Amino acid sequence: MKKINLEPPLRFSEFHQEYRTGSFLKFGSFYYGKSAPKWSLSEDAKTPCVRYGELYSTFSGEVDSIRSYTNIPKEKLKFSSGGEVLIPRVGENPLDFSKASYLPLKDIAIGEMISVYETEENGRYITQYIRGKLTKKFARVVEGGNVSNLYFRYLEPIEIALPSLNEQKKVADLFDKLDKKINLLKKKYDLLERYKKGAMQKIFKQDIRFKDENGSDFPNWTTERIDYFIERYNNPVDVDPNESYRQIGIRSHGKGVFHKESIQGHELGDKRVFWVHPDAFVVNIVFAWEHAVAKTSKDEKGFIASHRFPMFLPKDSRVDLRFFTLFFLSKRGKYLLELASPGGAGRNKTLGQSNFAELKVTFPCLEEQKRIADFNDSLEEKLETVKKQIELTKTFKKGLLQQMFV
Repeated sequence: MKKINLEPPLRFSEFHQEYRTGSFLKFGSFYYGKSAPKWSLSEDAKTPCVRYGELYSTFSGEVDSIRSYTNIPKEKLKFSSGGEVLIPRVGENPLDFSKASYLPLKDIAIGEMISVYETEENGRYITQYIRGKLTKKFARVVEGGNVSNLYFRYLEPIEIALPSLNEQKKVADLFDKLDKKINLLKKKYDLLERYKKGAMQKIFKQDIRFKDENGSDFPNWTTERIDYFIERYNNPVDVDPNESYRQIGIRSHGKGVFHKESIQGHELGDKRVFWVHPDAFVVNIVFAWEHAVAKTSKDEKGFIASHRFPMFLPKDSRVDLRFFTLFFLSKRGKYLLELASPGGAGRNKTLGQSNFAELKVTFPCLEEQKRIADFNDSLEEKLETVKKQIELTKTFKKGLLQQMFV
């Protein structure tokens, strides 16, 4: 096998051996997975399997546990020996074909549409190599060959460069630790998110109550119409045809405010637009029934909104808008928004603003509202911290992938 002097930009200091080069076929061999289609999966099935869709949606480089079981007869399946590299054979995006996963487990049925690579090299290393360095190469094979299936005959001639097995293991172990850290952070994020969701549900059912600063109970929650708590905010824009404006939009499913591209005043035509208040409750009247509500912030200062995004401010300091927004992101809040949005599905279910004003809600006193909103904010901060840790670790790993492979 040909040897040339190759070395990655970043390498463990104890290794100096030359890299070996050759095709995938020279370092191992391929076969295809078999059967295990989606319709064969069931809770009663006994045979563990890996399906090609899971390489995209479930696993991030290693099959760490089995999620699927098939009832296909065993004689019609292909089973792992442990140590294989699984490469998806089909995909919608050419960049997806490099989403390989290492399979360390034995006797797992490998589904169709998966190319299985067997090698005496380190499978974990090969997997990270594919995911980190071969994404564009795999994509070029797919695009250049105008193929929708990345058959392993297209993979066999691809050239790779490998260090010694000892070095492969050390590099693979490093990435294994990073992947485990990412997975632990993801689990922490999911647990926090579930805890937050469950806690807020109990709060709005009044199963959980807060105490005041003296440890005493707050007053009972009271029922009032919406227009007792808030009032409409209107600040029309005198549009200058030659001025640039930025508009906001509100995403459905409680995903908050987004900013649209800049637009010239003359492009607005006769549209009625209003200055956005930087601390208001805002609703998309077309998709209110789909949880298209949010609270604006200083990030929206200087932005405008059309008449389809009415804004509301507290009336006589009777409500904390953070709490108010949280309520309308709850199940009860969604039900009331649907109630105030008569009509058929989609754009015909427009929020009636008089209907909205007349809705009756049961709220705690202002001080307890603030306690609830502060509690939610603290959980949001924790979630954001974990999310940043995940992104930083992913970025660190991505940088290493670019530096530690040839």
